[in-house]
Amino acid sequence: MKLGLHYWNYSAPPDPTKIAATLAETARVAEQAGVSSFTVMDHYFQMEQAGADQPMLEAYTTLGHVAAVTERMTLGVLVTGVPYRHPGLLAKIVTTLDVLSGGRARLGIGASWYEREQRGLGVPVVPVAERFERLEETLQICLQMWSDDNGPFHGRHYQLEETLCVPGPISRPHPPILVGGGGERKTLRLAARYADACNVFGTTPADVAQKLDVLRSHCEGEGSAYDRIEKTVLAVRPVLADVDAFVAAAGEYAALGVSEIAVMPDRHPVEFAEQLAELVVPRLAEEGTLRTACPPSAKDATAACGSTAHRLTIDPSAVGSGSTLRIPARPAPPARQPPDGVVQRVRVLLLHHRVEPCRRAGRAGQRPQDASVARRSTGLASSHSRASRSARSWTRRTAASRRAW
Repeated sequence: MKLGLHYWNYSAPPDPTKIAATLAETARVAEQAGVSSFTVMDHYFQMEQAGADQPMLEAYTTLGHVAAVTERMTLGVLVTGVPYRHPGLLAKIVTTLDVLSGGRARLGIGASWYEREQRGLGVPVVPVAERFERLEETLQICLQMWSDDNGPFHGRHYQLEETLCVPGPISRPHPPILVGGGGERKTLRLAARYADACNVFGTTPADVAQKLDVLRSHCEGEGSAYDRIEKTVLAVRPVLADVDAFVAAAGEYAALGVSEIAVMPDRHPVEFAEQLAELVVPRLAEEGTLRTACPPSAKDATAACGSTAHRLTIDPSAVGSGSTLRIPARPAPPARQPPDGVVQRVRVLLLHHRVEPCRRAGRAGQRPQDASVARRSTGLASSHSRASRSARSWTRRTAASRRAW
């Protein structure tokens, strides 16, 4: 089983200027500990039980930020509300995330339920039955846009004249599609028909077993293979409140065929990720339940994951012994300062370009000043005198040009 982290709360720390750094550090710590997936909610208002006026970020923009600071974790929304984005644009958004993350995107999608935020922000609220019709058409459109068929799509709710998606996703044959929700009549049927994965609430192993039995029956009715669908669970109880109970439940979920269980922070997210690494990951590894992005049994996680960007070293003999996993902070990249004279030279050239008549550049088929910069790029560090001469020359040309104009 793989372990996922579902980042649902942006209220800690309370200072909005620290949200980005906290999000990034949480993702880095989780990935270094071996967490395999990182997901966020698709809400614009925080859920009412946590306070609708609490901080909330747009999901796919947030995942773009996470993609830039991670290397291995699968990234997705748990789950995308179908009314919030036109299907053609959604396919492009997920494709963009997949390309920029190096093939790590997953499309999680569902019918949506939070009508307060829809009404509040002017999103049309449609009946539940229509939401599921739109959900199915959205799945069809995404699959068509991720295929070789660039032709039109004409459905009941959506009409697209050209399903062009260039570049295509890096994931092959396309980003995995996860249908989220435990609705036995419609949601799980759509999962059986279209999805590569499903997600249900992990209330109890017995409840999950019931949902999976329904999924199996839908697969038989649809003529699809039950075993090809990855079964994932969102743990709804605080993991750190009772680690023993969580580890025991994870073992039962694994026996049911669940391949991923996502957990949610119940405290400061960086602290949660660190304690997840220290208290939960070793226990799951000891039980033989956990399959990580960087296996805890690997002495050098760099070799196991094919990454040289950061190294997590774990003593195999310490796994499960209660020892603390030492997760080093990612070193900050060295500051890059331009050589002396570069800034002044560039300013001069930009100003020169703005006032120089366009016909001079057109005769040569290029901008002479750009070619000059390219040829002398390695020697700009000592170009103070040339910059000064150019500045004086620019002043004279500017005056002459203004008189001519």
